[in-house]
Order: sequence, then C-alpha cells, then structure tokens
Amino acid sequence: MDLNPTAVELAEVSLWLDTMAPGLKAPWFGLRLRAGNSLIGARHSIYSRAALDTQRLKDVVQTSPRPLPVTTVRDDPAGDGKRPSVSGGIFHFLLPGEGWLAAASDTEIKKLAPAQAKALRDHAKGWGKKLTKTQLEILEELSQRVEELWNLALRRVVAAEANARRAIPVWGAETTEGGEVTRAQIEQSLNDSNSSYQRLRLVMDAWCALWFWPVLPDDEVSPPTFEEWLDTLQKILGRSLEVVAHKGKSKGPGPAQIAVDDVRTWQGLDAIESMFSVSGAANIDVFTAETPWLQRARDVAREQRFFHWELDFAAAFDRGGFNLQVGNPPWVRPTLDVPALLADFDPWWVLANKPSEVEKMERRESTLARGGPAQSLLLGTRDISATAEFAGAKSMYPELVGTQPDLYRNFMARTWAHLRDGGVVTLIHPASHLTDARGYSLRGATFSRLRRHWRFINDLKLFREVHNLVEYSINVYVNASDVDFLSAVSVYHPAVIEGSLRHDGHGPQPGFKDVEGNWDLSPHRARIQRNGRRQLELWHALMESGDPEVPFIRSRMLSSVNGASAGTLAQLAKVASIGGMTPKFSSGWHESGGRRAGHFESRWGAPESWRDVILQGPYFAVGNPFASARNKTMSSNRDYSAVDLERLAPDALPITEYKPIYGTRIDETGSEVADTRRYDADYGKWVLSYDPVGKPDKTTPVRDHYRVMWRRMAATTGERTLIPAIFPPGAGHVHPVHAIGCFSGSIAELVLAAASMSSLVADFEIRSTVSGDIHKDAVDRLPRILSSHPLAPTAILRTLRLNCLTTAYADLWRDCFDPSFAADSWTCGLTRPNRPALGDVGPEWTAATPLRIDEDRRQALVEIDAIMAIVTGISIDDLVTIYRTQFGVLNDYDRGEGKKAYIFDANGRQIPSSVRTAWNKAGRPETGLPLEDRTAVHPSATGTGRTVVHEQPFRILDREADMRTAYAEFRRRMEESS
Repeated sequence: MDLNPTAVELAEVSLWLDTMAPGLKAPWFGLRLRAGNSLIGARHSIYSRAALDTQRLKDVVQTSPRPLPVTTVRDDPAGDGKRPSVSGGIFHFLLPGEGWLAAASDTEIKKLAPAQAKALRDHAKGWGKKLTKTQLEILEELSQRVEELWNLALRRVVAAEANARRAIPVWGAETTEGGEVTRAQIEQSLNDSNSSYQRLRLVMDAWCALWFWPVLPDDEVSPPTFEEWLDTLQKILGRSLEVVAHKGKSKGPGPAQIAVDDVRTWQGLDAIESMFSVSGAANIDVFTAETPWLQRARDVAREQRFFHWELDFAAAFDRGGFNLQVGNPPWVRPTLDVPALLADFDPWWVLANKPSEVEKMERRESTLARGGPAQSLLLGTRDISATAEFAGAKSMYPELVGTQPDLYRNFMARTWAHLRDGGVVTLIHPASHLTDARGYSLRGATFSRLRRHWRFINDLKLFREVHNLVEYSINVYVNASDVDFLSAVSVYHPAVIEGSLRHDGHGPQPGFKDVEGNWDLSPHRARIQRNGRRQLELWHALMESGDPEVPFIRSRMLSSVNGASAGTLAQLAKVASIGGMTPKFSSGWHESGGRRAGHFESRWGAPESWRDVILQGPYFAVGNPFASARNKTMSSNRDYSAVDLERLAPDALPITEYKPIYGTRIDETGSEVADTRRYDADYGKWVLSYDPVGKPDKTTPVRDHYRVMWRRMAATTGERTLIPAIFPPGAGHVHPVHAIGCFSGSIAELVLAAASMSSLVADFEIRSTVSGDIHKDAVDRLPRILSSHPLAPTAILRTLRLNCLTTAYADLWRDCFDPSFAADSWTCGLTRPNRPALGDVGPEWTAATPLRIDEDRRQALVEIDAIMAIVTGISIDDLVTIYRTQFGVLNDYDRGEGKKAYIFDANGRQIPSSVRTAWNKAGRPETGLPLEDRTAVHPSATGTGRTVVHEQPFRILDREADMRTAYAEFRRRMEESS
C-alpha cells in the first residue's frame, strides 16, 4: 500500500521476481497491492438513527460513528429483507462530513479568494440542520442498500482472489491453482462503473471529495445541497433488491425479491449487477456526465487517491482484518508552506535570505500577478487544509482528539483498526505522542496495545536522509489489553536491543557514551524496562503530579536509559517543584507571526536599550545571558561568535538580529518620536489577580520584570538539554525561547528557580520527560530549592554571580543580596592568582561581581549540581551515575575531547581549538609549548577580539571528583550549621 503508484508497480515487480519458479504461471498482485491515500477514506461505520432523531446533523457528525465489522455483510437478512446489523443505523458516508468544504475556512484561501470562500462557507451552513423524518427513512433504506452492495462487492473480490491464485509447491505446501476467470475479466468487472464495488466507491469518493472541494475564482460548479446529495445517493445506489414489505405471514423472499445471498458464481454476480437498473439505479457514466458536481468529485478523487480499506480489501476484513502490518509512515504534520508553493513559479521564495515582511508582500503581489501561481497556491493550500481537517476530525480519528495532526499518529490509529484477533502491528515512527501535553487520549489507546517500544537516536545515520539528532522508535502493537510492554530508550543500533534481551544483568550500567567517547553500543539487561501499572503510576506521580483527573494509563512517559536513572526519577517525583511557585509564563513573539504583523524585522546590530532587545536561543547558555553574539553576515542559524566576558562592558547589550518596529507620534514639544505603545501592548501582560467575577483586576507588562528564559528546543543528546539564563526587564524574545516570571514571594524565588534549572539534575529530568520542545509544563515539574532550605543562599550567590553580568542586573543583585554571602567560599578547585574569592562581594553590583573566567564559572555550576542533589535527596553516587550515563557529550568535553573540550590554562581560561590542536600534536606537554602555539585571538563578533596568551600548564579537570568534593563539603557545612 503506497500513495505513489510507481512505488506500487516497483513492489509488484519485486514480488514477481521473488516468487517466480519453473512452471509457475506469471502471478498477478493487483488485488493485493494498491495505490492510494491510506488515511483518507470512508469506513464501514454507522451513526444511530436515534441520535439523528433528536440532534442537529452538525452535532452528530462531529462525533465518532460506531465501527461495524465487515463480516456483518454476510449476515442473513431478516424476513423483511432488512439486515439487523444496520437496522436503526445510517452509514457515516451517507451524511455530510464535519469537514466538508474545509478549504473555504482556511486563512490563506480567504485572502486569495474571499468572495468564493465566503460563498462556500454559507453553502455549508445548509448541511447542518436537523433531518426530517422522511430524509431519515430514506437514509435508513439507503444504508440497507449499502450493506447489500457491500455483500456483493465482497463476494466479487473473494471470487476474484480465488480465480487469480497461483499454486507454488514449495516447502511441501498444498496450494490450489486459480479458476477459469481471467485477469482481464477480473479487471473489467472491478472497473465497471455500474458494478456494486464501483457504485459504493463512487459514493465514498464523493463523500471524501467534498472535504477536498477546491475554492476557485469564477467557479461555475457548486457543491450539492443536502437535497441534491440525497437524490444523487438514491440514483447511484438504487433501491434494495432484498427489502420488501410483507403483507402476509410469510417471511421468505417476496415476489419482488431476489435471494441475493444465494448467488456465489462469477456469472451469477454478473446477472445480479445487470439488474441494478430494475432497482432504480442510474447508469453511472450517463448520470455523472449530467451532474457537474459529481464529475468534479470524481476528478478530485482521482487526484487525491482516496482509499477505502474495508471495501478495497474486503476479503481481508471478512477474515477479521490483517494478521501482520508493517510500516514506516510519514513523520510529518500537514502544515502549509506558502514560499515552497510560490517557488515553483519564482525561485526567489527559497533563495532570499530572511527577507523583510515588506519585501515578501511586494514579491507576493508580483508573483501572483503572473496568473498560474494563484491557482496553484489555492489548490496546494486546499490539499494541506483538507488533509489537516480530516486527520484531526473527531469523527475520523477520535484517538487523536486534542493533539495537532501528525500523520504518523493517524497511521497508528488506522493500523489498530485493521488488526484481527491475535494480529501484530510493527511501525517505525517518532515517540512525541508519549510526552505530548495534549496527547492523553492517544496515550491511553497506545499503552493498552503496546508490547515493545525501542527508541533510537540516529547518530549512527542508519537513516541517512534523517538528521542525526532525530529520535524514532520501533513499536510492536497488539489488540488492547492490560498494560505490559518492554521498552528501551537512547539506543543507537538494533543489535543493542537483541543483546540486552539476552544479557544477564552483570557489569556497569551503560549510558549514552562509553569510556572512549563513542556512542555506547554495549548491551545490558538494565537497558530493558518492563512497564506495567506500577510503572505508569510512577510516571503519573511525576509527569501529572498525581492529578486524579488524568487516568494513570494516559500519563506521559518517562524515558530512563538504565535502571539507575529510573530510581532517580522515582525520587524526583517526591520533591517540591517549580510549579509550586505558580510562575507566570510567556512564549514571547511568534517568530514568523510577529514579523508578518510588523512587530519586528531582521536588522543586525546593537540595540539602543534592553527594551529594544529581541532574543533568540543561541544568544545564551546555561547561566550565561551573554554567551554569543549574532554575526553581521547572519548567514545561518550557526552564524554566531562567542562573547568575551572578561571584556564585557558594564552597560553591554546583546548584539542581535531582530529589531523592533515602532510607529511614530508627536510629543508635547511637537517633535516626532518613536511610538512603542502597540509593540508594548501586543507583547503581552501577566494577570496578577482577579476580581470576584473572574475578570483581571491587576495586570503587569511581561517585559517589566526579570525572567528566567530557556531554549525551547530539547536537544536530548547534546552537551546540555535545558539551557536557562536570567534576563533583565525590557528584553523580549521570539517563541523558540520561553520564559517565566515569579510573583509569589521575593525575587529570590526566581533566582532559586534559575539555580534549579541550571543543574544536571533538572537537565536529566528534562531529558527523561521531553522528546521535542520544553514547554512550561515540563519546567513546572522540575525540582526546586525552597527558600527555607539551608543551602538556598549558597545557590542564590552562585546563580547571581553567573548571571548578573552587567548593570542591568544591579537591582536584582541588590534585592537578593544576603549578608551570609560574605562567609561563603568555594568547596574545591585549583588555586590561581586571578581566582576571585566567592564571598568577596558587597550589597551593590560592581564590575567585579560577576564570575568572568571560564574555570570559575564551571566550578559554580558544579557546586549548583551538588546543591541540587542534596536538596532532592539524590545520593552522590546517583548524581555521578546520571552525569556519566546521561551526559555523554559533556563527559567527552570534560575529558578533553571533542570540539568544545574543556581544557583550561593556568589562568583558568578555556583554551581555543587552535591552541588545543597544537597542544595535542605536541603530545600534551606540561610546559614548553611555543608562544605562537599558545596565542589566539578571541572570536568576538564585533571584530574587536583581543589576543590572549594561554599560559601553561594546561589542565583537564575532573567533574566527578569535583562533584563528590562539593557534595561532601556542603553536607559538612549543613551539619556544622545545625
């Protein structure tokens, strides 16, 4: 099964070559290999007549119809000819779909063809009314006719399969040869537009086509009214040959009835179908030619290749479904890419480097003026909007309610529905639904069916067309039952799974990388986790905070690479969380939407003030608001240079790509000045309190406050995943950066949140609970340091000295200053002449307040890690295990390997790659490296990088040893103070 007909033809050739043997007649796979859209099609499902009696049609079709097994078409009719399986029911595809004319509501289409889109939206309103008794009776009778035709179509397909068989006498198998009906006869019959099969297909195709109805200028073809739709159904389907009103006591076939169920032969089926005109069914070719909207529907169906599984594979569903389904579904969301559509006519749309919104608007007008692009954009947008509507419809995919359409999830639901008793489904797809904050319904359906979940990272490039950091999973599903499945995460090769299943459990537990810095491919029993109710209850406690409104079977999944990490996650589920502070959240400007709305533009340079700053993720690192500056070339998302913190000016501002667009106004002196009111208002406010009726009575602008910001993207295999820093009032950001502010208690609570988020413990939890983006709910779950904890001032001091790099932080420093800071000191580390005393600070911010040298900043983060472990009740051994097994890239750097190797000179500065290369080539000598090899220019973006001479000896520090020392020292200090 594939959307691409060429792929199906290649599959047929492949199967033909694989099955050919001496004496074997050429096989034909046309009945078993199909081209079509697996996700868009009609089903053997019905709505209740009782529901339609009492509710508006619109309300009913927005619910999920009841599936009927295809085997019901074989049920014997009752004495009156009616089939009990569909009595009191109406097939869903005989009723208007909830997404008919979906394109008419699309924003892009409403801009391109506003009048036509409105006309279609008005037209659609006529389909939602409550049906009359007469209409319902007609629909019930048509449903009986559908079941009758489905019965005939099934028998035709079964007969076709039997006649198309080829005997292959291998391995002692007893197989029978096909019948006398030729391939040409089978194809002619199944393609006959007046056959049972094609009449049903035409109705189903027309139903699907109305979801995909195009919005075109000057379109003379209108979709049907409900009355026209009903009339068309009657002419396509005709009246039942089985249903009859008995006047006497006899329940056998009446004078106008045919015992359709008695017909089994190919010729008998031909005879039945030749009598359809007697039942009032129209000649399809003639009727279609006379019905413009039906002709349009057929054209749309040919173009979209709708596929109706239970009709096209009726014989398989008559046997209960499929025994085995294997697939690699598309990992894409149906989202519109206007530039890609326009680029077919004007390559500027993909070649221009971040054009302004004004440029894009001007270019759009000139591109669309050419004629062809407008219709192409209308049809391309129709395809995306209708697919998204169908994939997200509750009536079609109830398991996906609440989530954004993602086609792999639709495939999951489809394969489950096609599974027979005892059958198995194996799919390769992402695992984002297992942590999606809105995927509760889908997770509930997943966990009850899942039996194996092996999650891989593509760093070994097993899929070369997929990015190396992409995660995907192999999943084995069965029919729903009690939760019980095996899982392994952060795996790099399938052989690791096979070996781990056979492993005896002895030896050190593996992580991401081995001791040599390679991706860890060692098998171990601890990689395999068995998940049942008890495990899901642990996930529920941590991921859902034990919320009784969320059933445990719908909880978001934790991902632990080994048994030790699972125990640590269980401990984290017991501690206080950042969510307990009730922080306020902001996602900032939407990066593309804000530009389209004219709030900001791409223009390199230093802003005039913090109120003109718009941040992106690469500007900051863990505890460092000034990690990088945008290069003037702005050529890619990696075009940044490191900031020299030792030379950072007290009033420095980030060098950014985005700049606000303000209006103008006349001030009281008559001068024209910038008008920031629209920019300020649209950025957003936080509600601080509500009046008795629930209306906000106290708000505050988001940008008026200090905030902790973090990069939204979760790079779960990088050096760090959670990357937070504190930013001062005025700063804005785009939505790939998220932020929280704190108003419960003192501002020190915000600093404690930043300390928690900067730790390896918090980063580990994010890696275990997030697969895509780090949203507020993930941060709310993180452990926090309570202000009452003895180590709270210790954490605040280190966090402030990391983040408070300029005078913009002076107020924060002053408000959080504690006299106990003066008595604090480093727990360990090498003594240097330029090493600042940790407690050598006063209540006012000065240029000496921030930690500026690399080694000192590293030590502060190490000590925050030890503090967080103590606060959360994690042992030092578990903390070290987390570091060693979960942070492979950081481990590499700490051992002096990799592109960002943490090797420090005698003054505590990290040596750059040029010096490191020379040192490595020289055999890493303690002394004696030539001056020219130890000299480098700091890579500042502004071109003012200074020349630095790196003094020997160079040192590789031991993070594990430093964490152990810090942990023991903080324990000692706590015991001493108590």
